[in-house]
Amino acid sequence: RTGLNAARERGHRTGQRVAIVGAGPAGLSCAHDLALLGHEVTIFDSAPVAGGMLRLGVPEYRLPRELIDLEIQSVLALGPTLKLNQALGRDFDLADLRKEFDAVFIGIGTYASRNLNIEGEQLDGVLRAVDFLINVNLGGYNLDLGKRVLVIGGGNVAMDVARTAARLGHPAQSGGDLDVALDVARAARRLGATQEVHCLVVEDRSEMLADPVEVKEAEEEGITIYNHFAPKRILGKDGHAIGLETLNVTRAFDERGRFNPQLSPDSEHRWECDSVIISIGQTGELTWVKAGDGLEVTPRGSLAVNKDTLMTTAPGVFAGGDIAFGPRLIINAVPARRREAPCVHPHLYTVHPA
Repeated sequence: RTGLNAARERGHRTGQRVAIVGAGPAGLSCAHDLALLGHEVTIFDSAPVAGGMLRLGVPEYRLPRELIDLEIQSVLALGPTLKLNQALGRDFDLADLRKEFDAVFIGIGTYASRNLNIEGEQLDGVLRAVDFLINVNLGGYNLDLGKRVLVIGGGNVAMDVARTAARLGHPAQSGGDLDVALDVARAARRLGATQEVHCLVVEDRSEMLADPVEVKEAEEEGITIYNHFAPKRILGKDGHAIGLETLNVTRAFDERGRFNPQLSPDSEHRWECDSVIISIGQTGELTWVKAGDGLEVTPRGSLAVNKDTLMTTAPGVFAGGDIAFGPRLIINAVPARRREAPCVHPHLYTVHPA
C-alpha cells in the first residue's frame, strides 16, 4: 500500500469500536483494514512516534522516514485515532480496554532483548541491540561507544547494529539514501574517523541468520566479522566493560540441526573493547499481563493465539505480528498481516449482530 490509499472510501459506519495496541506494521495494517470496514478504531502506542520497529528499529539509511510518515498518514486519513505515549500496563490495562471497546488487537512487537546470562552483562557500556537502535532512531546521537565496539550476534539486527554503530557521529547515519550512506561510511572508514566495529558470531559463515547481502555490505563498510566464537564473560574495570572473553566453537548445531554450540575447552580469547552490544534475538515485553487477563504466554515470550482466528486465550482479544509469531523480516510478515482485520471483523458481528 502507498499514501494514495488515503483516497479510498470508508465503509458504512458500524458503530463498533476496536482498540489497537501498537502502532507498528501489524497494528497500522489492522487499523487500515478495520477502518475501511467501517469500524471506529483507536490506536495506542507507548512511543512518542508511530511506526513501531519500522521507525525505532530499522536504521534511517535503510528506510527513509518520509515513506513511513506517508504510510501512517494514509491510515489516519481513514479515520483511526492515534494516541501516543500511552503504554499498556502503565497508562491503562487490558481490562480497561475490554470494558471500553468491542474488541482489542495487540500488536506491540518484541522489544525486549534476549540475555546472554554471563558474568559482566550488567556492566556499564553493555547495551542491548533494540535499546541501542531505539536510542539512535529517536535522536540519541550523544551515545559514546568509544573507539572499539564489539557486537555479539550474526543476524540481520546485529548487522544493523554494527553498521549503525560505525555511523555514529557521521552524516551517513542520518540520510535516507543507501548509496550515499555506503559511500560516506566507506570514506569515513578510510580516513580512520569511525568506530572500530567487530561482530562475534557463534555460527559458521554459511549458518549465519543475516542475509548475505547485509553481511557483504557490512564488511564493505569496514566491519570485521569473526565466526566460531562464543561469549564466556564480559570483563570490567571500575564498573565499565573493557573486554570480552570468548571460547572457540567447534560447531553451532547438533546432529538434529538444533542450536547447541559445542565449545572448545581452554580456548579462551580476550577481546579488548570500549562497549559491547548484545544482539542475539528479541522477545516480547509482557510484564503488563495480569493473572485476570486470561492471556496465555508461551515459553518463547509471545502471546498464544489461535492460528486460524488470531484470537488469544482471552475472548475478544486478538494478537498479531511479532508478539504472536516471533520476530520476522518485514517482507515475510506483510502477507501474514493481511489476516488480522478479517479475523477481528467477524467477531464484532458475533458479539454485536447488525
